[in-house]
Amino acid sequence: MKNLKMYCICIHDELLPKLKSINYIPVGLGENKFSSEWITDKSGENISEKNRFYGEYTFHYWFWKNQIKKIDDNDWIGFCAYRRFWLNQLEESNKNQKFKDKVLNSVPEIWKDYEEILG
Repeated sequence: MKNLKMYCICIHDELLPKLKSINYIPVGLGENKFSSEWITDKSGENISEKNRFYGEYTFHYWFWKNQIKKIDDNDWIGFCAYRRFWLNQLEESNKNQKFKDKVLNSVPEIWKDYEEILG
């Protein structure tokens, strides 16, 4: 089964502990300052200055230009936003279930024959 690398796009750094606890890769966008624990769209070839017009697409552009060639063939790449996460199951989650157990942390077996999944 392929590995999952999930990038979570945020506009503030308050979620860093939560993202690290679920093994998501934190991505900071916008004009706010982010610590070195974050990936931002401000390095390499980028269109970061257009973030207020294009939002998270400035990171997708950065990823395409600077990161995509570094991805292993055995990796699935996922993107989510700080308010929209991929969940593990289709049915409604148990309200007492921990957040870490609700979000997608591995590639579901049902996806094994697909090259991409769009939400």
